[in-house]
Amino acid sequence: MRKEYLFEIMWKENLDQHRTQRREDIINTAKSLFMERSLTEVTLKDIVEACGISKVTFYKYFTSIDEIIFEVEIDILSQWVNRIRETKLEGSNSYERLAYLLKVQLLEADIKMVRFTAMFDTLYQNNYPTPELEKKFRAYLQGGSHPFVSLIQSGIQDGSMRQDMDAREIGYTISNIVMASLHRNLLRGKLLELDQKVKNSVVMQNTMDMILNFVKVPSETQA
Repeated sequence: MRKEYLFEIMWKENLDQHRTQRREDIINTAKSLFMERSLTEVTLKDIVEACGISKVTFYKYFTSIDEIIFEVEIDILSQWVNRIRETKLEGSNSYERLAYLLKVQLLEADIKMVRFTAMFDTLYQNNYPTPELEKKFRAYLQGGSHPFVSLIQSGIQDGSMRQDMDAREIGYTISNIVMASLHRNLLRGKLLELDQKVKNSVVMQNTMDMILNFVKVPSETQA
């Protein structure tokens, strides 16, 4: 009896592992297709064929292609946050660490990930496809500390940044500025240089300087 019970437990564990692995495989395969093409060009048929599964099997794991897209976006955002956490931010205070983080973000971003996020923002610019996905995505976004918000909070506390700022407001403002700059300069950079006759590297440097000048402690306060 005990052997049968142990066998049943092992069978369930293996089945759960198999399902988890299959789900991750579908997400990763879809992610590769999205990166190669675009969100509007990849169909559910493309995904199931690339995975070697049927639509029936697909629907055992996901309710729609929208759910897959949101899973990929969450995965990309998680990678971004984890990469920041794993990066040793150089600097003796939070202001200097913010300067280092901005440099890393604006000059060393992954163009494929930036492109996907730009497509995601465009596809879902007005509303979420379902209340369930809206709830899940918002819960993810609000579930942890944002790197820029955390740095602003630390800067206010250690005195290396202005004291009259709302850390959350400024942190997310910086995040949006950085993402918008990456969208524009990474995706249309070559044409922008020809159109505007300004090097992208100069635009990025000016963006960093404006952000840092805004958050730094005024010179008269330092004196």
